[in-house]
Amino acid sequence: MQALDGKMRMTDVADTEQLFRLIQSIPSPKAEPFKVWIAKVAAERIDEIQDPELTIDRALEQYLQLGYSENWINQRLKSIEIRKELTDEWKNRGLQEGVQFATLTDIITKSWSDNTTKEYKTLKGLKKENLRDNMTNTELILNMLAEASTKDISQAVNPTTFDENIQAFCTPDGYIYVYTGLIKDLDSEDQLAGVMGHEIAHADNRHSMQQVVQLYGIQALAGIGAQVATKNSGAGTQKAALTAAQVASALVGLKFSRAHETDADNSSVRYLCNTDYNAAGSAGFFEKISKEATPPEWLSTHPNPANRVQNIYSASKQAGCTGSSKNVQQYQKIKQLLK
Repeated sequence: MQALDGKMRMTDVADTEQLFRLIQSIPSPKAEPFKVWIAKVAAERIDEIQDPELTIDRALEQYLQLGYSENWINQRLKSIEIRKELTDEWKNRGLQEGVQFATLTDIITKSWSDNTTKEYKTLKGLKKENLRDNMTNTELILNMLAEASTKDISQAVNPTTFDENIQAFCTPDGYIYVYTGLIKDLDSEDQLAGVMGHEIAHADNRHSMQQVVQLYGIQALAGIGAQVATKNSGAGTQKAALTAAQVASALVGLKFSRAHETDADNSSVRYLCNTDYNAAGSAGFFEKISKEATPPEWLSTHPNPANRVQNIYSASKQAGCTGSSKNVQQYQKIKQLLK
């Protein structure tokens, strides 16, 4: 390392684990309090391995000591649970911790905050601090929704590679992501355009917001808004925080209704009707799904694929759509480039 005189000199360095081992080897009585503390922490960790609930109790106690409110702590602990479910899903798909996890996490964070994780930490003036520990209730809600949705999508489409792990989905703030796995699975440009039109419709028609309003009413949304708008303490803010927590609990399991899916199908036809593309392009995607031996889990809340195909063709015919372009050959060339 560079010394004070500017010269490079051999220097002994150690990480945290090595420092603890050095402390354990010191025979001086002055080191005894540190050794006792290390033994106490080790015993606590062993107890937590045997009884994982102790980990939650310890986290709750530490957050309270740091001055966080109980409402925020409940949100934070729920976010830890959801994150664990997502990372378990990624591991089951063969993804590797490190770069792959970080890349997908950046995509999720950017979908609702318009910033990558690093950019968001910089925006908040954080260095080594945990980003989620410095999120507001509303930020935790949005992040939980994005991560829970990502896990549900992964379970629905059964990706087998990193590129396929997230196919195509619409995030709450309207971003549309299309991944190579979806492109490889489709057969023509009109099918891809139809699926994209369907996802755009969820954002364009405010389906997520309609779900929340239907569940909690406009007062719930106003409560969250009040919490964000003011930093004052008091009963009003505490009530807003409680409202945010209640909404968060429901959002993590929220799925688009069958009516919303049908609306998105019809909107996709409408978007493509005045183009050269076959306006019923998304029907090709659902025809492929309907032929699967085991339908995806998410179809339990969606209209029957076979019925959707018929409805999409009917909507295209009733609207008088005349486009027929599919660009199959050109699309196959694009797919070849992705292999």
